Formats: sequence, C-alpha cells, structure tokens
Amino acid sequence: MLFRSDDESTIQMDPGRIVEGIIGGIGFLGAGAIIHGDRDVRGATTGAGIWVVGGIGVAVGFGYYLHATLLTVVILFVLSVLRRLSAWLEKAGRERDH
Repeated sequence: MLFRSDDESTIQMDPGRIVEGIIGGIGFLGAGAIIHGDRDVRGATTGAGIWVVGGIGVAVGFGYYLHATLLTVVILFVLSVLRRLSAWLEKAGRERDH
C-alpha cells in the first residue's frame, strides 16, 4: 500500500501489507482446493502447491530471482520424483499384501 508520510512530497511503500494481502488470498485458494470426504482428504498437495507458487511469486516480486529459481527446482523434484517413489512404494505394498 502506498501512503503519504509527513513530508507531502514523499510516498512510501509498505511491503508487509502487500505480502499480507497475498498470504490471505493464497490461504483462501489453498483451503478451497482441499476437499474433505467421508474418510479421506483430497487436494492437500494442490493446496500446498498454491502456497509454494505464491511464495515463489513473492520472491520474484522482491527481486530474489536465485532463491525463486532454486525453490522452483526443489518443488519440481518433490512433485515429480517423489511422486513416482510414492507410487512405487504403494504398488510394492499392495503386492506384498496379496
């Protein structure tokens, strides 16, 4: 948000208020992505992904390009490689139970 200081010729920006608005909006979207069923919860990864993408966007907005890039690489690793590992472990567990 922009506000005028005591000196009428100066306009200051409050980054905390900008981030506060982003956090509120992302929290609303992330919560909406999570669906509660009778005995299961779906969409938790999607909700977490929305939070991470928002964080990357804030990092880029503040000029932390290296941090945003590294975080993007880590998230892509987690969502792709670890997803395959999880599927493989579930399959191995089902085969063991039979």
